[in-house]
Order: sequence, then C-alpha cells, then structure tokens
Amino acid sequence: MEGTPVNPMQDPRQLGMMGKKAMQLGNFPDALRIFSMGLKQVHLLGLPPQWAAPFLLDRAECFWRLGDVQASMQDMEESLRHGLPRDDFFAEVTAARFNS
Repeated sequence: MEGTPVNPMQDPRQLGMMGKKAMQLGNFPDALRIFSMGLKQVHLLGLPPQWAAPFLLDRAECFWRLGDVQASMQDMEESLRHGLPRDDFFAEVTAARFNS
C-alpha cells in the first residue's frame, strides 16, 4: 500500500479515520457503514487479520450504541479472534467506552 495512490474509500486507514469521526459526531449508522467498508477492504487487499480487529471493535461499539447488542457481541468476539489484545487494561478501557 505504501507509495501507491489509493482512493480514500479504498484505504483502510482512511476509512478507519472517517468512521471514528462519524462516531465522534454521534452518527453511528454512517460509522457502521464506513467500518463495514473498511473490513471489506482489509479482506480485498489480503491484509493480515490483525487489520480487521480495530474495525470490528469500532463496529461493535456502533452496534451497541444503536441497540443491537447481539451484533455488538458477535463483532467483539470476532475482534478477539482477529488479534485484539486481551489484557486487563484493555478490558477496563473498552468497558468504559461502552458504558459512557
């Protein structure tokens, strides 16, 4: 990906930033759509599974905020399978995000 111009809508890093901005603005439906696009690009570009973990985590928060607890839990479990850290500090920070 380095050095090659990429459409921002195809660059997982750009999609991640755009999704986070939508979340900051409280626009969870758009953030959910953007994070889903990011996941699709991770798969299309053949990136390592660890690239999917942050998208899944952020998408889980969007589902949670939109009241879809089941989808939120599925994405959280999937993010752990894709390499999201499982330490105590991470658990505290993540719990605080979901409860704010």
